Amino acid sequence: MDGTSILGDTNDYMKELLDKINKLRKENEMQDESKNIKFMGNTFTSNVRTICYYSYRS
Repeated sequence: MDGTSILGDTNDYMKELLDKINKLRKENEMQDESKNIKFMGNTFTSNVRTICYYSYRS
């Protein structure tokens, strides 16, 4: 192999790695957003229960 083909292969491999990194970052962000939505949903449910509890006590 000559130097040019080695550099070309290296360049292609680096592009593949960068694509994988970007894909994993997006998946991680989606998981974080999903966790935030679940947390917010639990907070909302808790607040509704609290409101209902105090409105019935009155």
